[in-house]
Amino acid sequence: MKHAKWILTVCLLLVSLFWGCTNDEKQSAALFQKGLSHFDRGEYTQAENQFKQALTINPTYIAAYEKLAETYLKLGNSKAMLDTYNTILKVDPENLSAQLKLAGFELLDGKNKQSQERIDSVLSRQPQNLEALTIKAEILEQENRLQESAAIYHNITTIFPNHQEAYLGYARVLGRLGDIAKTETVLKQAVAIDDNNIKPRLLLYNFYVNKGDLEKAEQELLQTIEKNPANSDLYIILGLFYFSRKSVDQAEQTLAKAIEIDPRNVKPYLVSAEILEASGQPEKALSVYQKALRLQPDNRRLRLILARFYLQHNNPAEAEASIQKILEDQPTYFPARILKGELLLMQQNYDAAIALFDQLIEKEPGSDRLYYLKAQAQSRKGDNRGAIAAIRKALAIQPKNISAKLMLSDIYLQEGMFDQAQKENMEIFSMLHQSPAVRLILGNSPDIQQRGKETSIDSFDTLFKLASENPAGYLRIGQVEFFRKKYDRLMQNFESAFNANPKLLNVFTSIILLHAVKDEYEIAIQKCNQQIERLKEEPTLQAFVYNLQGGLYLAQNLTEPAEVAFKKAISLNPNFLRPYYGLARLYLINKKVDKAVEQYQTLLSKDPNQTGPHMVLGTLFSIIKRFDLAEQHYRAALTINPDFVPAANNLSYLLAEHTDSLDEALRLSLIAKSKKPDDPFIKDTLGWIYFKMGLYPDAIRELTESVEKLPDNATVNYHLGMAYYKSGQNKAAKSQLRKALQLNDKFSNAEHAMEVLSNL
Repeated sequence: MKHAKWILTVCLLLVSLFWGCTNDEKQSAALFQKGLSHFDRGEYTQAENQFKQALTINPTYIAAYEKLAETYLKLGNSKAMLDTYNTILKVDPENLSAQLKLAGFELLDGKNKQSQERIDSVLSRQPQNLEALTIKAEILEQENRLQESAAIYHNITTIFPNHQEAYLGYARVLGRLGDIAKTETVLKQAVAIDDNNIKPRLLLYNFYVNKGDLEKAEQELLQTIEKNPANSDLYIILGLFYFSRKSVDQAEQTLAKAIEIDPRNVKPYLVSAEILEASGQPEKALSVYQKALRLQPDNRRLRLILARFYLQHNNPAEAEASIQKILEDQPTYFPARILKGELLLMQQNYDAAIALFDQLIEKEPGSDRLYYLKAQAQSRKGDNRGAIAAIRKALAIQPKNISAKLMLSDIYLQEGMFDQAQKENMEIFSMLHQSPAVRLILGNSPDIQQRGKETSIDSFDTLFKLASENPAGYLRIGQVEFFRKKYDRLMQNFESAFNANPKLLNVFTSIILLHAVKDEYEIAIQKCNQQIERLKEEPTLQAFVYNLQGGLYLAQNLTEPAEVAFKKAISLNPNFLRPYYGLARLYLINKKVDKAVEQYQTLLSKDPNQTGPHMVLGTLFSIIKRFDLAEQHYRAALTINPDFVPAANNLSYLLAEHTDSLDEALRLSLIAKSKKPDDPFIKDTLGWIYFKMGLYPDAIRELTESVEKLPDNATVNYHLGMAYYKSGQNKAAKSQLRKALQLNDKFSNAEHAMEVLSNL
């Protein structure tokens, strides 16, 4: 009997244990499901709590760990994410998914060796693991072991003959190896896998453009359109292709076709109007803008574009009607109110303009532009004292606002305050070399522009305008006799230092710029010729002077002698990068994009180991939105010089903005930051990549630091605004997005900024 009782007790205990285990599993599974629901709704903090509770009940719940790691990624907690993957491996050492995730992040962190070890471990168990093979190929490519990388990609295409992305990776590496024929073959194989997929076809189109085989490029694009006749974006690409070849009529007809097949989409209208403006056809451009507006009559952004068009083409009545319509619908719409103030300035209604700018300043007291506009109205009204006060406030917000300093100098001269005027002009002169626009003209920028960050380069019109900027325009005091004497005195000091040592090229450059400031271009060019003769035994120094001379010719729009000077500089010192960029700007000013591209392709055919031409081509292709070609040239520059930070930074931004390769983008950006930790453009790139990856706290940290150094950059302010928006900080998001639009209501993401503000 006792024995029977003992058996019964044991059975009850086992049942109890079994029932408890089953109940725990149900509870943890229920919590896991709740976590998934929160995750799918973007409620990541709540999801984290549910997954943690599930793991408290069941510490071996692998699926919960994996989802918790993904949640940490969304929350921007990279350390917790990595810790979670490591925990998975403690619970399940054979978990290949965690191994692959860690390998990917180690690769991002530059820990190639550790990443390689993990990948090799995975491949030892699963030799045909697609993800592991792909990561291994990427590691080899990043280490410039291109032949080995190509072999891995070739292996992948053999094992997975229908994996299109592998062929594209294979083609990319072959392109870097310079195997043009095989690159074309592999791209064609990628196209054949899925004839309807647009991406590989566009890559093949870009390949032909880069190769200079424009007929095949056009044919490939036309075939892509034939396969996808309802895709208006393809017609836009074709229209831009024709425009780049100066076939304006064909470009116009192609964009008209884009409008025809997608008549409710305003994008082809805007691109068409932009091309018409760039080609000197404002009347046709206006007609297209008006059609777009009839399509979306309530689109404030379109009305604002049209209003600014009217202002720029001296039609204040139509501008006023457009602005009034916007303000009737939304009286507080900030960009329209600013434009209203500019209209009042044009109409010489200065009191009303001042009153409006005061209202706007109350809303945005940190805007130096508003104070500057107010100062313009006060100065034109005759209230120079009030204008001085407003300009000083603008300069307190942005000390490097050259336009405000120029206005202040002009007012000081009018008031007879010569000492103050001299001080302002000397500060302007000292800032001359720091001005991005001036550096562009003098050839001091290593990559024409920092991905459109120094200014919003999102159209040909903007590009040509920027490329044509005259450095003398930043200093308009040349005609004032008093300052001629002051500059003559400064010139004497420079000449004394230079005569003591004629190889002080920085001093020589200052002398030349002083002559340019005074519109004494002939004297400046003559002094360049004298210096060239003086340095005839030192060709590398001669090259520096020829480049400076080219810049002087370019400032006067004398493109033929400028071209001769830049080419002479290159012939004397092929490794001197500045004249390459001078030539690029020269061709862009003349709207000779193809010739600019051809110039650098010729240089590369003679000496492929030059980073400069690759950098220029990468920038040019980025501007005309041929991003695959831009990527190829940035990669080529990095192959030649892995420490070339501008290429690493530009490539990382391109990958983040136009591809899915966020991991590689992050790796490149971190490398760039390690070499230039205080560069605000690199911080912006890194912050934007974090944003794309959903790491919003990290994004805000980097972008805040970037905005501190680039407060007048619309794109950087937009990036920070979006990071605030995604992290739920709506008030801060509104402030940054509004500031971006105030700085430049035509920057590339302006329309999206307005959409987000409308949602907020």
